[in-house]
Amino acid sequence: MVEKTPFRTEQLRLESGERFVLTVAVDGMPVWWPNLYCQIAIRERGISFSAMHAYMSAICVFHNVCGDLGIDVDARIESLELFREEEISALRDALRRKLRKSEGHASAPKKATVENAHWKNRLTAVNNYIVWRTNPVIDRMSLRDERLPEARSRLAALPKRLIGKIMVRKNTSKEGMDEKTERAFLDAITPVIRLIRLTLAIRSETRRSGGSTTPVCVGRRR
Repeated sequence: MVEKTPFRTEQLRLESGERFVLTVAVDGMPVWWPNLYCQIAIRERGISFSAMHAYMSAICVFHNVCGDLGIDVDARIESLELFREEEISALRDALRRKLRKSEGHASAPKKATVENAHWKNRLTAVNNYIVWRTNPVIDRMSLRDERLPEARSRLAALPKRLIGKIMVRKNTSKEGMDEKTERAFLDAITPVIRLIRLTLAIRSETRRSGGSTTPVCVGRRR
């Protein structure tokens, strides 16, 4: 049964109170593969609902682009043909576009595309989904099948073709101190660390010799 696109996501509240991202077809009926993937491969990670929603939204875009291009995803995966270069290019372009107007900061200039980090996350989500669906097909192949090496090679090349080398700007505010600040900090605390170690060594030696311990005051020099 071919499930008609466009796919979209909806929020489903489970009996436990947990929120689940349900993927439905154009007629509102749940679709098989995306929901199975979300249940088996995504939900068990324990990620937040918003992260799950972002992940499955990217997979919906993948299916919708394939639908627009007339690609039968099931047939492509079962045949291990996967995707041609022009189809990969169309997927990359679609996954770079903003899905809704609310994405981004209101004060920032309006852009039609998301930032590289977001784009890379979407591409990675789609890549992982395709690999998850394709691996069982390869596993069913006989070791004597002449197509096996080519199928493995084609799947191994998918991340490079789909994700590529997207430059992502590092956010140093989330990673702690930069190299210059860290070096200045270490230079400042090194004398204090040495003094503490010396004090501990003196106290340890004094206890072993049975003598009294003289308090060491650490203060500002005048």
